[in-house]
Amino acid sequence: MSEERFARLAEAFELSELESNVAALCLGPELDPQAVTPTVGLALSRFCEDFDAQLLARSSFRPAAPLCRWILVPASDAATLARPLRLHPRIASFLLGDDTLDDTLRLPAPVARWVNPHGELSFIWSEEQQQQIDAISAPMLCQLDGPEGSGRASFAESICAARELPMLVCDAASLGEERTLALFREVRLYGAALYLAGPVPQEVARLVAHEIDRWPGLVFTTGAIAAQRPRITIAFGIPDARVRRQLWLRHVDDPDVASRLASLFRFLPAQIDDAATLAEGRSESELIAACRRLSSRNLVSFATKVPLRRGWDDLVLPKAHFEQLAELVGHVRHQSRVYDDWGFHAKVSAGRGIVALFSGPSGTGKTLTAEVVACDLGLDLYRIDLASLISKYIGETEKNLARVFDDGERSGAILFFDEADAVFGKRSEVKDAHDRYANIETSYLLQRIEDYPGLVILATNMGRNIDAAFHRRMSFVIDFPLPDAAQRRRIWRGIFPAAAPLEHDVDFDFLSERFVLSGGHIRNIAVAAAFRAAGNGGVIGMQHLLLSLKREYQKLGKVCERAELGRYYDLVR
Repeated sequence: MSEERFARLAEAFELSELESNVAALCLGPELDPQAVTPTVGLALSRFCEDFDAQLLARSSFRPAAPLCRWILVPASDAATLARPLRLHPRIASFLLGDDTLDDTLRLPAPVARWVNPHGELSFIWSEEQQQQIDAISAPMLCQLDGPEGSGRASFAESICAARELPMLVCDAASLGEERTLALFREVRLYGAALYLAGPVPQEVARLVAHEIDRWPGLVFTTGAIAAQRPRITIAFGIPDARVRRQLWLRHVDDPDVASRLASLFRFLPAQIDDAATLAEGRSESELIAACRRLSSRNLVSFATKVPLRRGWDDLVLPKAHFEQLAELVGHVRHQSRVYDDWGFHAKVSAGRGIVALFSGPSGTGKTLTAEVVACDLGLDLYRIDLASLISKYIGETEKNLARVFDDGERSGAILFFDEADAVFGKRSEVKDAHDRYANIETSYLLQRIEDYPGLVILATNMGRNIDAAFHRRMSFVIDFPLPDAAQRRRIWRGIFPAAAPLEHDVDFDFLSERFVLSGGHIRNIAVAAAFRAAGNGGVIGMQHLLLSLKREYQKLGKVCERAELGRYYDLVR
């Protein structure tokens, strides 16, 4: 027990001299079990000079007065003068030097905790937030808007650290009347800032707002509170690449690795910490793998995650295409360096995302190429399900698209629109309401695809059907031609796994020179031939391949002529 604690008590609850004396009187039984429990009558007779003073002092013992609301246990049904006076257990423990939180905030499970604020994360805040920090002072309610893990609690800690304030963090959803009073008793006792995480239950919303308005301290909240005190709203979201790079540098020593991770994954501060914790080590590949595991929790609607199993050696394309794809990968990998480190963000008014159009006949490797690019970058690839995305109801398609792009931003994934002309098609002349809303959908897509910070790949068999406005926004346009004979030979030879039983005399030269097929069709033929061989001899030979080729031609609406089959005609006659 010390005079300093009594002084703090009187200041925290604005106690009069009489009320302070009553608190000291009530401490007696806490120190000496034999001491008599004081009553209101005893307190009035001891601390008031005359009857008029006693009448005036009775107001201090009303339930709403600070003495009864905060310092003493709730009043009994006894007559006023006979009412026993006992200190609230938390006040008694405070006066006796105990700083343990009130039992109602700790038991049966903790709902509040003290935080020792520090300001080491001050680099996180944007220019606008830095300006808002200077405007924050008590009494003020700071409304912190943003997703979980966006740095709201760290922001509050930074402010408290600068003002040398302790901070009490509370799960607002757990509050009831008793806990609300206990919470505000604590922050008053220690002159602390209060951080209310989450929404306040409706049944105590008015009480919480009332206590906030009566208390001159600093309050941070992530939920809506109808308090009347001065208010400032601060928005939080995904930090820019510069900040993400700084956050990664807390976990990795190599600035280049931090820059690449910042470019590839648009993570919230908490997600970066989680990824670093989840990673088995601190190498770039291990951190990327951890990021992918975290990001896979998003984009579960309207999209299918594409397994990444193939690399550059699996692609058969002209040399110029490989050069373009290398440029594409470099653009994604070095976004942070070019835009942030070198300052190009100030010169580029449009979005910083990258859009690539892959166009060409079916089976020419567009999907495979998207998979290889994603694998090289270490990013997840999601194929957007256009059938479930497009809705006949007005406005629903835009909502679905918004969800896809929002989830994609959080995950850092590559968005792959196959048969993209279905949603990126040319706008038409407006003849009716349907045309007008179809054009609105296209315009909305233009805006979202330009704002998307990651990589979007559009694949189509009909590149001419893509709206010209989308073409102007393409960072890369790559046409996938049908392979020539030499490329077809490479595809034929590479399509069979090492374990597949293949006759030694399979004529790959004949197959590649006589039949103009895409890689996708060659794959279909090889798989069909394997199934034929599995039920007939167990070894894949020319007969199985040519019979499967004839079947593939039928699917394409073509006839396999005798002249094309040449010397192998008798095998499939």
